[in-house]
Amino acid sequence: MNIEEFKTWEEDDKVFVYISLPHENTPRIPRMYLEPPHVVDILKEKNIEVGPCIAGGKVKNWREHTRKGTWVFEKKMLDKPTKGVILKEEKEVKPKPAKKKRAKTSTKKKKVSTGE
Repeated sequence: MNIEEFKTWEEDDKVFVYISLPHENTPRIPRMYLEPPHVVDILKEKNIEVGPCIAGGKVKNWREHTRKGTWVFEKKMLDKPTKGVILKEEKEVKPKPAKKKRAKTSTKKKKVSTGE
């Protein structure tokens, strides 16, 4: 891919990539376009590691105002920073006292045989 201008710089935890394609006004320069996956491939060729793309779109070289673009990527970190952990002392759990079984009483009247 023929790239006219390529710049990268870092700010905070972001990597900015500016790319300018040559204008397709002569028969020697074919139509080209760039999207974030293409930019990631270009960065890998240059041994620049980046995270996911935050901002940026498609750049086409057949119009003057669409042939330049800037993409913003998250900076690739080896380990994510850990959040502070607050430990609380756990209270001892006491077993619940066993309930006494209740005697069952019958409310039904029993039929008594009278021997007849």
